[in-house]
Amino acid sequence: MSESLNQFIMRRRAELEAAEEALRAQIREIANEREQLRKAAIGAGLALESILDRDEHRETPTKPLSPPRSQKRASEKTIKEAVVALLKRYGRGMTALEILPEINAALNVDYPRTSLSPQLSRLKADGIVMREGNVWSLVEWATGNDEASDNAPMKESSEASDNPGVFE
Repeated sequence: MSESLNQFIMRRRAELEAAEEALRAQIREIANEREQLRKAAIGAGLALESILDRDEHRETPTKPLSPPRSQKRASEKTIKEAVVALLKRYGRGMTALEILPEINAALNVDYPRTSLSPQLSRLKADGIVMREGNVWSLVEWATGNDEASDNAPMKESSEASDNPGVFE
């Protein structure tokens, strides 16, 4: 016996819904991996702004197309930029274990300790920070650099202490 039009439509809709759900699951996996790669690139200090910008505007079934952004968001700061800003903000040296949660909170990410260490080493190699024991601090403070007066360490204000994401 052949199926009725109603039965055909119901069966076909169920098949399409199952196929669609399988595709949505694949898209979620791809989106999760893309996000992990984005975080890794930011953590490594790679200049991927054009790629990040393209991903930001990509339309997916779970996210409508977004308009172009006019400003770089704080979460796109590199770890290195955030470390320098953080040390300037606090006006003192900090251990990596103190730096990491501040960076994660400010950039709204969850970097592991293994992402911070290479960036601190790069900053040290670039002559921007130095390490005494386990405390990292800005070289400009130790050298008494005259240009450092323009970038003198900021005292921790009540606004800054209430909002760990405030670096400037």
